[in-house]
Amino acid sequence: MIETRPRIEFNASTLSRGYQTCRSAVQDNFGRFLWMFGNLPGERRNDLQALLYHLTKCIELLDLDSTNGLPLDAWSEIRDDLSDAFLDQYTSLPLMALVATCRKHRIPKQYLFDMLDGADTWIRFREFRTFDDLLVFAYRMGGAPTVAAVSILDFDRPGFEIPAIRAGQGVFLTFMLTNLVRDLKANRVFIAKQDIQQSGVVLNQIKLRHSSSEFEQLVRIYGLRIERLLSDGAPLSGYLEYDGRRSFRSLMSVCREILSTILTRPESLLNPSGVLAKKNWFTLRTRHLLGI
Repeated sequence: MIETRPRIEFNASTLSRGYQTCRSAVQDNFGRFLWMFGNLPGERRNDLQALLYHLTKCIELLDLDSTNGLPLDAWSEIRDDLSDAFLDQYTSLPLMALVATCRKHRIPKQYLFDMLDGADTWIRFREFRTFDDLLVFAYRMGGAPTVAAVSILDFDRPGFEIPAIRAGQGVFLTFMLTNLVRDLKANRVFIAKQDIQQSGVVLNQIKLRHSSSEFEQLVRIYGLRIERLLSDGAPLSGYLEYDGRRSFRSLMSVCREILSTILTRPESLLNPSGVLAKKNWFTLRTRHLLGI
């Protein structure tokens, strides 16, 4: 007998609680960066946080492991629950908020499943042979959510998808690079196997926060690749309305500040306190608040 998970009735109260749950979870996971979206109208902030909640759940799946190359029960259940939610069969409050957000802004559900496919790719294979393979992963975990977010941020003309994908890939890979040591310690290698072999870098040395010429060379290669993605994504600003443009530019400013630092001092990636100093974060946040 197949066990059926209990369904939640859709009404104004449950929907409100769904958005509240999303806000709490996103605050816990992305709280350090939410100031970039503080200028958005309250309703759009709520919708964006519902989307970020889904991304958070996909990122959490990266900790799962499938030793036989097959989907895990937890993974299958999440995918089924998302499919059911678009049929108005809700198993969680955040899913209710997510579907309401997608319907309100006409966001294709495919982007949500693309994010889940990104998690599935890592669960199944746990490595990326080439940088092109890593780029596909970066599309699913960065490009797809960015394209979806554009509808929430509000755009004034069509054709934004390509720069949104490039920007999303660049942003995702920027933060992936800043988490390099932490991911390696958790046995997550988000660097292409081919690049590791060609550079001659020793991953165990990076885990111990030891720099080397090989490490610095690899960091600079990735930094320049990511810079190109961000440059290709910069035109997205021209598609966005004022508030969304302001948030997007602040996000890009953070990524460029990080890249500038690691290209100048690759060893900053090994700093336990992070790449950017507190004064850098304060400056970036102040510029955003002032609308500069």
